[in-house]
Amino acid sequence: MKTHYRNRLIFGVMLLAVIAISEIILHELHLPTWPVFFVMMFFFLGHTDKSTAPNIIIGALVGIGCFVIAKPIIVAMIPFIDVGMGRMLYLLAVVGAIVLFREMVPMALNDYTFAFFLISGMASRARSHTSNNPFVWMLLTLVGGTILILVILGINKIVWVIETRRIQRSARATARAKKATAQRSQG
Repeated sequence: MKTHYRNRLIFGVMLLAVIAISEIILHELHLPTWPVFFVMMFFFLGHTDKSTAPNIIIGALVGIGCFVIAKPIIVAMIPFIDVGMGRMLYLLAVVGAIVLFREMVPMALNDYTFAFFLISGMASRARSHTSNNPFVWMLLTLVGGTILILVILGINKIVWVIETRRIQRSARATARAKKATAQRSQG
């Protein structure tokens, strides 16, 4: 249990440093942090399984893309229905596409698609000093999100190497102690 706690502590300290550095860099560049940190959060929800990374990144990009094309589609519907009904129909179309086609194109239509579509809508309404441009969000998701996933995988690897070396040192110490005990009992 002690080893598990130490490994979690090492991982946690390194992760906190990465989060702080990311936050400072994005803040200084006047960029929103949410696209990067939502990718990170979803990666953790996927148990840091690297096979989930493409689904998260591509699903996020498609979700933000659905937000981008929402306004022109809804505006095009105005001659036939009011804005509220247009929004609802568009939302239903996006959710319907995800439900119907998720097995055919799971990398593009998945839970991350829907989450980033909704988050984009909320972020567009936020009053912030950071960028409110969905194309910036997409770039941050792709570049920043990918970097954070790679950094998390790297931190996991570092913790694994530290633990492996600790186990090897412990095994060598145990072997030396057994050898010394055996020599004492013979002599």
